[in-house]
Amino acid sequence: MAVKEQGTDRQDQRWLVSPRTLIFLTHAEEILLIKRGADRRILPAKYNGLGGHLERDEDPLSGALRELEEEAGIRPQQLALKAIYHIDPGTELGVIVFIFLGQVQHREWRRKQSPEGKLCWLPIARLSECDLVADLPILLERILPEDSPSVAPQFTHLSYDASGRLGMGFFGEEKVWLDVP
Repeated sequence: MAVKEQGTDRQDQRWLVSPRTLIFLTHAEEILLIKRGADRRILPAKYNGLGGHLERDEDPLSGALRELEEEAGIRPQQLALKAIYHIDPGTELGVIVFIFLGQVQHREWRRKQSPEGKLCWLPIARLSECDLVADLPILLERILPEDSPSVAPQFTHLSYDASGRLGMGFFGEEKVWLDVP
């Protein structure tokens, strides 16, 4: 297919998105999360998975592996695509997030501190006690454990209402609304 046949020369009234990755690694009954720095512009002091923006020359899996190397110095044996988030923040540019899950054989990593925050292994059973990003409890319930019956990725549309509540709509299900502090 020629470049002109891609249809990218006309952007008026088209929805554009910024591609990102989000990665969760497990070991036994624990999950690796990052507690974002209190000074971070996005999600300050919240626990989240690792990840970031895709570079222009990479596919989502390559981007996820690069982010893991940059943020933690980890290269898992395998990553599985578990969910795709399509986020409408109410602006002209949206976000699409490719969410991966993987296992590691040991709990060691080369970087304990990332510019993004502090890396830590947390017991999966105690995540409800942590200050997680608002949508993580619902997402993790759907993608953990790694041998969950859901083989296909979870397709999710996220948007905000006028009061700032976050709505999560999984394919074929009614939207769930979350209050976001």
